[in-house]
Amino acid sequence: MKIPKSIKIGGKTYAVEVTENISMGDRYSGEIDYQKLIIRIRPTKSDNKEQTFLHEVFHGIFDFCGYKEHDEELIDRLASTLQAILKDNKGILGD
Repeated sequence: MKIPKSIKIGGKTYAVEVTENISMGDRYSGEIDYQKLIIRIRPTKSDNKEQTFLHEVFHGIFDFCGYKEHDEELIDRLASTLQAILKDNKGILGD
């Protein structure tokens, strides 16, 4: 999967940055800024970047759907499962 430069979630377009500058701190591999409409992903191995990207996208989806509390374990599971589905079914989305 290729990490895009931007992604539209609901009616909002988020810029996607691959950067070491994660404002939440060194222990995080990504973050989403709902006000500035930015998803930041730490540059790591490709599979990790993909899973982190999808994790942050799910945060964006939950926010768009009105959920203020996000269960990190659920978001991790959804992101890793979607990543596996996309890898195991090449071309499913026209790649």
